[in-house]
Amino acid sequence: MIQSIRPVGSDAFGPYGRVVAGYRFDGLLQVLREHTPRPSDGTVYVASDPRLERLPVFGEVQAGFFGGLPAAGVESLYYLRSYAVVLVIALLGATPLPAKAVQRLRDTSAGSAVLSVAEPVALVLLLALCTAYLVDGSFNPFLYFRF
Repeated sequence: MIQSIRPVGSDAFGPYGRVVAGYRFDGLLQVLREHTPRPSDGTVYVASDPRLERLPVFGEVQAGFFGGLPAAGVESLYYLRSYAVVLVIALLGATPLPAKAVQRLRDTSAGSAVLSVAEPVALVLLLALCTAYLVDGSFNPFLYFRF
């Protein structure tokens, strides 16, 4: 099978996102060329580089990509505090730990009996929690003027 090399602006790349345009990366590229090590046998991951974060394009990209919401500002901390429980549950749920724990319980007769009661109770509690978050996030004071 012969594959062709396509330009990044091709429709074939559409499902993967879009090309971001409108930013001047000249200064960023210059700093990268001058200060970034380029190993010949792999890559080096650097989570943060203060030299790059001081460039004007950093602020422009941050505002454009994240809608102006700073990565570590008051708003971010508010949302982190508001959804910390959900984030922790999601992080734990994304690991194989819950499935392993449930399987270990199912392997025992007492655990199987406990799960037959605990599973429906947990699902009802999860439904109540989801409903509470929906109600909390949809408060509209004008709703009460109709009554």
